[in-house]
Amino acid sequence: MEKQIPFYSRSYTTVCHPADAVKADLSDPTAIARYLKSRCYGQDEYVEAAAMLVYNHNRGITTRLAVAGPTGCGKSYLWECVRDIYPKVIFVNSASLTSSGFRGESVYSFLHGVNPADPDAIVIFDEFDKLCMPKFSMTENISENLQTEFLMLVCGKQVPIQKKTEAGTLDLTIDTSHLSFVFAGSWGKSAKAIATEESSNGFGFGKQTKACKAYDRELTLEDLQAHGLIQELAGRINRLVNVRPLSLEEYKSLIKDSEASPIRRLEKQYGIRLSVSDAMLDEIATKAYSSSLGIRNATVQLERMVNDAVFKSFSQDHTCPEEIAL
Repeated sequence: MEKQIPFYSRSYTTVCHPADAVKADLSDPTAIARYLKSRCYGQDEYVEAAAMLVYNHNRGITTRLAVAGPTGCGKSYLWECVRDIYPKVIFVNSASLTSSGFRGESVYSFLHGVNPADPDAIVIFDEFDKLCMPKFSMTENISENLQTEFLMLVCGKQVPIQKKTEAGTLDLTIDTSHLSFVFAGSWGKSAKAIATEESSNGFGFGKQTKACKAYDRELTLEDLQAHGLIQELAGRINRLVNVRPLSLEEYKSLIKDSEASPIRRLEKQYGIRLSVSDAMLDEIATKAYSSSLGIRNATVQLERMVNDAVFKSFSQDHTCPEEIAL
């Protein structure tokens, strides 16, 4: 059972994983970074940027961070780790948001989870690139309208909301100047377009070509604007962090040896010991590396094999195995 962490107070220092004795002192950005590095694999720039965001946010300095990187490289997982030491982290699926007046979740829906008396949250807008891609209704760009609504949030406005309670509907106001924002996405179309454009480095007869892959070059805010991010919102982003794709060897280390290993996660879930041979590790890592899902693909492969082994054990002995060897 996971430890229930009390709601955050500014002087609070928590032990997030008692078994590992990992402490995170929110008054020291290097301590926050050490904790995150104990949970996440690689991505030092991203870890340090997140540590500074949490440190500054804890001191009342809000940040607007953009994150670009391929699917499955840990963009969201890092903030799940942050939430263990700073519980007021809110995740929003940007792909599901709609403009005010349309059916669906509005840009402001997440504010119902913010305490009006202490609106001190870090809000993660996941898959933000999907929201920015131009979408038209007749001649109207719905994406631009939706992003324009974000300006009220990031500019620190008083936003009125209605909250339903057992006693009725309450009219509340949320001060968004106390919120920090993370706009995370793969921005994959832009990364692929850049790779295609840069795959040639010459002109005319005898032109030399080079094989460029998506994310070989880091994306810039200008690239994100070409993808559809509006200039007014781009101008309010304090920093853009590129989260790089993992190499095949890094996949192997992440799967088997890291704190974030899906093997460790499955062992905790099932209460078993799980061993993976070098040959099977190579196979799992290669499939994950070649897929478009990143480390999630490795997790899916391992879950399927563990489930098959557990079912087989019950069908033979009516018990869950204590150890599974793959």
